[in-house]
Amino acid sequence: MPRDVYANSKASGFTSSFFMSAGHKAQWALLASPFYSTYEPIRGLTDNGCQVKLLVRLCETTTPKTVRLAFENPAVAVRYYTDRRFH
Repeated sequence: MPRDVYANSKASGFTSSFFMSAGHKAQWALLASPFYSTYEPIRGLTDNGCQVKLLVRLCETTTPKTVRLAFENPAVAVRYYTDRRFH
């Protein structure tokens, strides 16, 4: 069971809070994002030794470049959906 869960809301501290506060010491991260358009948070995690499991939705917001960078990183396992219901 995850110890810390962040969501995109003020009450939960936004997803960026994970990368800024807990991310620097994390050994692994399970991330799900229906809109994946920046690789920098993933790079920040893996540069610090974190193993990442990433679930994304392939859509107009998810860029081919960010998906390619994630696939090229051996510390990242990527799964993806094409269904609009993943949000």
